[in-house]
Amino acid sequence: MLIILKKYRELFFFTGAELEGRETTYPHHHPKLDIEEKGLLVAANVLGAAAVKYLTNGGVQQKDKVKAEIV
Repeated sequence: MLIILKKYRELFFFTGAELEGRETTYPHHHPKLDIEEKGLLVAANVLGAAAVKYLTNGGVQQKDKVKAEIV
């Protein structure tokens, strides 16, 4: 993956999807993993908005770096 990131621009974002009140959490790909599905909607909205901005602005400029937190 790092070889790819040296050639292409990258974007990472984390979306919280942990169920509140759970005593035990499980990692990805674990058969008992359960998530708050609203987190998927948040991730889809962020990714969709980023794609639209990228396509309408002709690419990402350095000044476009934004840190956003959705609660």
